Amino acid sequence: MRLFKWFWARLDRPAAHRIIVGVALVLALPALAAPIVMDEYAQLLRFRESREAGGQSFLQSAFVFANPDKQRHDSEHGVGIWWAAPDLRIALWRPIAAATQAIDFQFWPSSAPLMHLHTLLWFGLMLAAVAALFQRFLPRATANLALALYAWDDARGIVLSWVANRHALISSALGALVLLVHDKRRRDAWSAGAWLGPALLGLALLASEMGLATTAFLLGYALFMDQGTLLQRLARLAPYALITLVWQVSYSAAGFGAVGSGAYLHPLHEPLAYARGLLSRVPLLALGQLTPIASDAAVYLPPTAAAAVLVLALLVIGLAARAVAPVLATHAQARFWMFGAVLALLPLAAVGPSDRNLCFVGLGIAPVLALALQQLVLQPAAANGARWMLGTLAVFNLVLAPLLLPLKCLYMRALEAAILPTTQSLPSDRASRDKTLIIAASASEGPVSVTYWQRDALNKPRPQRARLLVTTFGESTITRVDDVTLRLHRDAGFFEGDMHTLARGRSRPFQPGESVELIDMKATVIEVTADGLPSTIEFRFNSALESPEWLWMRGAGLQLIDWRPPRIGETVVVGVIL
Repeated sequence: MRLFKWFWARLDRPAAHRIIVGVALVLALPALAAPIVMDEYAQLLRFRESREAGGQSFLQSAFVFANPDKQRHDSEHGVGIWWAAPDLRIALWRPIAAATQAIDFQFWPSSAPLMHLHTLLWFGLMLAAVAALFQRFLPRATANLALALYAWDDARGIVLSWVANRHALISSALGALVLLVHDKRRRDAWSAGAWLGPALLGLALLASEMGLATTAFLLGYALFMDQGTLLQRLARLAPYALITLVWQVSYSAAGFGAVGSGAYLHPLHEPLAYARGLLSRVPLLALGQLTPIASDAAVYLPPTAAAAVLVLALLVIGLAARAVAPVLATHAQARFWMFGAVLALLPLAAVGPSDRNLCFVGLGIAPVLALALQQLVLQPAAANGARWMLGTLAVFNLVLAPLLLPLKCLYMRALEAAILPTTQSLPSDRASRDKTLIIAASASEGPVSVTYWQRDALNKPRPQRARLLVTTFGESTITRVDDVTLRLHRDAGFFEGDMHTLARGRSRPFQPGESVELIDMKATVIEVTADGLPSTIEFRFNSALESPEWLWMRGAGLQLIDWRPPRIGETVVVGVIL
């Protein structure tokens, strides 16, 4: 407590907010060493295609990851994800964020450091907007404490490490400005705020769907901060509601949205799947916000360990809620911030849990914790349990988080290391350009797809196309039926993990007899499990399995290794995890 009081005294200095932002930018400098690994390569290819076509389509297509036409084309000519939902669509409308990436691709397409430096510029602008927002609402020391909690949060690391996630910083900066302008309009009768606030909200939405979380704070402001009758307070939000409605109608009319995926769940298109996702995603996001444990972690854990993390998340939420309950009871402003943070989780939970989605949640949680810690300093008679929990949260977010932030800014370097074995083992000789790579089984389609994007972006050789038969963590039995046919079986079913649901969610169960035909292969589901996963699949190719047109491999841990199909009538067991 003595150390915290020393820190508190220095937070009350006029230049404290600039020092806090400066420290955050220094802590984020390791992001300059992060590579570009994933989406950026696909986006670079689209930028080149758009420029060659002489149009502005990149602003529309930069974040279109899948739609029925694109999926069919990619399956035929790139990596064949035959199991994708027939109506799969992951198309996100982020023209402002796309414009910033177009600048990268136009002026420094081969320089990852300059791309990340561009992202750091937006990080600084976001922190400046957040600092101004907190200073308007809170006493100086409390505002600076909230800024430190927000700016030094290790959850910012993934965003800073991943250029394609810059949209979160842009929309958060604009969202903070919306709240700043709205409050100035209400408390200072600033007439320009009547149009500037809704205009900024429109820009936040055009930067990222995350901008929708701004409306959670606007509603919280109307409920807890504004004056007048409830009807009057809500009526003042009408311009923001109109902007949001126009954005949503335009978004849907242009074909943007998410359908068929288990990772992206659109609340309007798949309300039941989205509601089920909330039960696990919201607690994990809260855990990532309150502690150094990344909300992404549970996705990569086996079911038992993932369940344990979920229980831990619920426990942390309960203890944290009890610790901040006194300040929520006595401060209307704390209720405003908390309401916005909790409600902001709802649109963010449409995507699989990840710390990169916590910019808006942190915008509400940071001032609540700052107000609770302020009350602890000024009125130290809190119960021991609350003091212990607030102290723990302070250590998590003011000591451990700044130490972890530089490490998490290297997230994409760690991801690059995980993908590298696949990249290195995938054939790269010019002779493979006319062949089709067939991967009998692998833990994920991601590394292969990323390698194809990378090779194309860098003009490096790769097999003409790839056919990935199944993804699974377990063993598969593979039977050679005849000259051109393989039958794969696994009692528990294939595509069983949460990370296997990107191209097909659980709301799209497989059916016996379902088949998908590509130009060189036909996949037919023979049997399914009780929960709709394919347990037996037959693959029939258009030429003998020994034909020189095929390159056979299988997953082995993080890499691909050569593999040879069994003889006719023979059955072999293949395990992809070593």
